[in-house]
Amino acid sequence: MESEFKTEVLNKAMELCREFEGLHDVRQDGLVYPYYCPAGKPTIGWGTLLDTIAVKPITKERADQLLKDELEKKYIQLLVMSPTLKTESVNRVAALLDFCYNLGTKAYATSTLKKHVDAGDWEAAKVQIVRWVYGGSKVLPGLVRRRNTERQLL
Repeated sequence: MESEFKTEVLNKAMELCREFEGLHDVRQDGLVYPYYCPAGKPTIGWGTLLDTIAVKPITKERADQLLKDELEKKYIQLLVMSPTLKTESVNRVAALLDFCYNLGTKAYATSTLKKHVDAGDWEAAKVQIVRWVYGGSKVLPGLVRRRNTERQLL
């Protein structure tokens, strides 16, 4: 039962990440090249962060695997930080996993959003999640759209 829940959450989170991250810099040779995300961080594939931009291009299949691997790690971290999520809906957990993929589990760990999630105050969590729309000091339209979708899933 638990592994079925995890699979459903990961599939939904992958769907969200693919929609909002996009598969960037796929060139005519079919390979996926590294790029800088709007926050200026070296990235590849579906938003996988890199230590350096100086990496070799990868296949789409490798980009998919990197996304899955990262989501699996963040899923475990998310449930350790907010164990009550084990009893919540697939959509709620997937929305928060998408949030953690995008911003990192450290941001979630110290957020007011987490406090409301842990308290089961979903209305307050919906208010908090849509506040996370800045890339640098600018409001990014893509983040506004992403946070509104996550909010609807909460």
